[in-house]
Amino acid sequence: MILMKRLGIFASPLLVAALAATGCSKSGSSPSALTAAELPATVNSAFNKSSDQTKEVEATFVADFQNQDPAAAFAQLQKLRAERDLTPQQQGVVVRAWMTTMQQLQTAAQNGNPSAQTALHQYLSSR
Repeated sequence: MILMKRLGIFASPLLVAALAATGCSKSGSSPSALTAAELPATVNSAFNKSSDQTKEVEATFVADFQNQDPAAAFAQLQKLRAERDLTPQQQGVVVRAWMTTMQQLQTAAQNGNPSAQTALHQYLSSR
């Protein structure tokens, strides 16, 4: 429960970043997390014209996500977030993927996955 409250503190900046990256829609709705089923195709599509280095990070993220390794996927997504040449569309997809990956990381940590617990602890203590 405490972990969920701590994560809630960081949700607002993520949503603000998503709105800034994707622009406000006419409906005013916030971006939503990608479903596990739609994440691979959505992320692949958003990064299909990226540099080879960015594509490599994106492909590793998607592979880790599909292999249900949330700690490794989270680490790759952090690298992807740090890329400086992302388009606004890519930034929006990264935010939506971040929300999905964070949910999976938190669930894995709560279920006793030690690598997920470590990754989540490191992330929260760096904030």
